Amino acid sequence: MASKAPASGRGNKGTGGTPHPVRNDRRRATTAAARRPLWIRISVWALVAAFVVGFAVLGFINYPLVRGVQPQVVATVNGTKIYQSDVQKRLSLYEAMYNMDLSDPTFTGQIISELIDEELMLEEARAKGITASADDVKKQSDNLMSQMDYVYSSRTATLQAFNKHGIKQRDVNNYLQRQVIITNLYNQVTAGITVSDAEVADYYNAHKSDYVIPQKVHMYQIVLNSKADADSVLAKLNAGADFASTAKQYSVDTPTKDQGGDRGYVAAAEVAPELATPLFRLKPGEIAGPIQSGNQWFIIKAGDSTPARQQTLDEVKDSIKADLLGQKRYQTFDAYLKGLRDKATITQTAPPS
Repeated sequence: MASKAPASGRGNKGTGGTPHPVRNDRRRATTAAARRPLWIRISVWALVAAFVVGFAVLGFINYPLVRGVQPQVVATVNGTKIYQSDVQKRLSLYEAMYNMDLSDPTFTGQIISELIDEELMLEEARAKGITASADDVKKQSDNLMSQMDYVYSSRTATLQAFNKHGIKQRDVNNYLQRQVIITNLYNQVTAGITVSDAEVADYYNAHKSDYVIPQKVHMYQIVLNSKADADSVLAKLNAGADFASTAKQYSVDTPTKDQGGDRGYVAAAEVAPELATPLFRLKPGEIAGPIQSGNQWFIIKAGDSTPARQQTLDEVKDSIKADLLGQKRYQTFDAYLKGLRDKATITQTAPPS
C-alpha cells in the first residue's frame, strides 16, 4: 500500500524494514558509498528492494512447478539440494510480505541465488555452532508482523495476505530463524572492526559538500481544487483577510489546514519546483499565487528563513563513524561470503526440457 503524497507533490512515506544489524549496515554502506560505485551486496535478510537492484545472480531461469512429478532440484550446495518448491515458497513469502507481484521470471533466478548464498552461510554457521534463540525469532516475528500491519493497514488483512499466498506460520518462523542465524554469523565475522577518528575526519574533509544544511523558508499554503476558488480566496487575502484563518476555512489540504496552512520550514528540494521557485523569491510576509501544482492550485506565503550553513565535523562525526563502520562490516562480510562461494561445490540444474 503506497501512502498518498502531501499536497506539495513531495514526500511519499514508504515502509521501512525491520531493524536489523545486517540491514542497517547495508543502509549505512549505501549511504556512505552513494557518491561512489556500489559494491556487491550480500544476500542476507533479503528485502525485495535489495534483490531488485541485484544479487550476484547465477541465472535468470523460470522453473515452472509441476504437480504430481518428482520434486525439481534447481541447485545443490555442497550436496544440499534446493528445490523449486523452496524457491516458490520464498517468492510467495515475499509477495505477501511486501505486497508485490514477483511473477516476472527474473525474480526466480534471483531467489535461487539468494537461497544458494543462504545455504552457504547456514552451513558455515552450523560449523561454528551458531544458532538462533526462540526469543530472537519471536522478536523478529513481532517486528515483521508490525511492518506488514502497516503495509496492509490491519492485522486481519495481514493474515489474509499470508493465507492468499499459501504461507503458514511455520513458513514465517523457518524464514526468520534462518535470518537470525545469518545475522549472528554476520555479527561474529565482523566483530572487532573499528573506525578511527582520523578516518572520520578524512571522510568529512573529502565530502564537505554533503554536510551542508540548505536554506529553508517557513512556508504557509492554502490549497484549492480549482483556479476559480483560488482566485476568490486570493481576492479575500488581498482585501486584508488573515492568511491563517483563511487557510482554516478554505484550504482542502487536511494536514496543513488546521494549522493555518503552516508547512513548517522547507528546503527547495522538499517542495515541487513550481512552488519552490516563487517561494524562495518572496520576502517574509509576501504572498504568491495562484500556482498550479498537479491538479490543485496553491496560494503560498513566506515566513522567515534560515540560511544555508556548513555542518561542523563535531556535528556529524557520529553519523559518519556509523556509516563507515557499517561500510567496513559490510565489505568484510561480502569478502567472507565470496570466500565461501569460491571453496563450495555449487551446481545449478537445468530446467526440464
